[in-house]
Amino acid sequence: MKVLFVSDNAKLSNPFVETLIAGLYEFNLDCTASIKEWWANVEEYDIIHFQWPEIVFYWEHIRTKDLQEMEMQLQKAKSLGIKIVITCHNLKPHLKRNQDMVALYQLIYEYCDAFVHMGEVSIRPRACFFPLFSFLPLWLHYNLNPLCVQY
Repeated sequence: MKVLFVSDNAKLSNPFVETLIAGLYEFNLDCTASIKEWWANVEEYDIIHFQWPEIVFYWEHIRTKDLQEMEMQLQKAKSLGIKIVITCHNLKPHLKRNQDMVALYQLIYEYCDAFVHMGEVSIRPRACFFPLFSFLPLWLHYNLNPLCVQY
């Protein structure tokens, strides 16, 4: 199974992606961290895992055109049967809260097959902000020991 982490590389200022990839390697999963792969070779992967939506655009300002391209890529991935996962570090952007950045989060959430949570603290607000996800399986993820729960 091939997993794409949509990040510029596995060595970020936040070590979460690097640690998660190292853990998944122990289960013989083929993991890649790359933004370029998201745009150029999405069909090569079984799972696409987003961490921070704004990293897709290198933390820069995004435009409506960027959102349209992102939606087309998400549709392509879904049409190929690729599963889309997001780790809920933030429900909404906290550094740049322009309308398009908030829309980017919502867009990815709409195509997600699963959320990975850092703890119970991100589950309750998620249900309030995004009630359409109440049917999705949630993964509590604390110290890299997953616990599956149904919300």
